[in-house]
Amino acid sequence: IGDDITVTMNFSEPVTLKMGETATLELLIDKADSNQETVLVSAVSSGSTEFISVSQLKFTSTESLPIGLFDTDGIQIKAGSLTFTNDGLVDQAGNTVVNTFEEMPVVNQQVDTEAPTVTITSNKSALNSSETAIVTFDLSENSTDFTLDDIAFTGGSLSNFAGSDSAYTATFTPTQGISENARFDVVSGQFTDAAGNDNTYAALQITVDTIAPTVSIAMADSVLAMGESTEVT
Repeated sequence: IGDDITVTMNFSEPVTLKMGETATLELLIDKADSNQETVLVSAVSSGSTEFISVSQLKFTSTESLPIGLFDTDGIQIKAGSLTFTNDGLVDQAGNTVVNTFEEMPVVNQQVDTEAPTVTITSNKSALNSSETAIVTFDLSENSTDFTLDDIAFTGGSLSNFAGSDSAYTATFTPTQGISENARFDVVSGQFTDAAGNDNTYAALQITVDTIAPTVSIAMADSVLAMGESTEVT
């Protein structure tokens, strides 16, 4: 999330990008919902002071990549995706490059601008003084930097933290003598996925009651003579 993308295009002969003109390339990148999104990258000749005449052009996105892209099998470039202003991109003979531009995939270019999420669950929704709970943290993507320190919690202690990739667990032991909700929070930006995207926020609450019940005994009459009785509550 927040990165740019650069595509390097090699031509079979030198091409010229005229002064002040822009060549634009449309990239089709897969989204997490199996649809595709168009991302524009461009090569720009500066002002009116120079032109570009080379066999290789670098097209760079003018804005950061949008959130929600998840392309692991190669960015696609369809035929006719290369456009330019005012016939600004030509070969040495003056032929426009777009006439011979064919559909092609850009292999080995992986895009991931989807923030990883975490789902927090517990095997018990309520705890008493003699119980513990197994709290599970399921990540939507693998992570190598998710640790116990990424979890904020109240109402007890977490121990036996274990797991790897996208599945982690910990044992929660409630504090004795309380009656309240225990809370587990993973705030945004605590861990990252393989692409370096920060996680989103997640939380869970469970009920804790570790206050032992008490009993009070009272007598209506604390002094009894022979043959008398009293009420005990």
